[in-house]
Amino acid sequence: MLGHRYPLGSKVRLTQQGIDNVRASFGSITGLNDVWVVTAQTYSTLFSTYTITSVMGTHYQGCKEEMIEYIGH
Repeated sequence: MLGHRYPLGSKVRLTQQGIDNVRASFGSITGLNDVWVVTAQTYSTLFSTYTITSVMGTHYQGCKEEMIEYIGH
């Protein structure tokens, strides 16, 4: 399926897989369990990814759909 499941502006949380991925990439950062907002979408031939931004202003680029869960808009 072409496209993204979560539109821009969607509120999401990181799944445990997403939290583990962030920790492996960046170490321990605060706010991993906070609400994040989808701020950009990227298309790829293999999968679609997102850039999400936390309420504290942290950006996480290249986030796959299985690493986030939708909580609202």
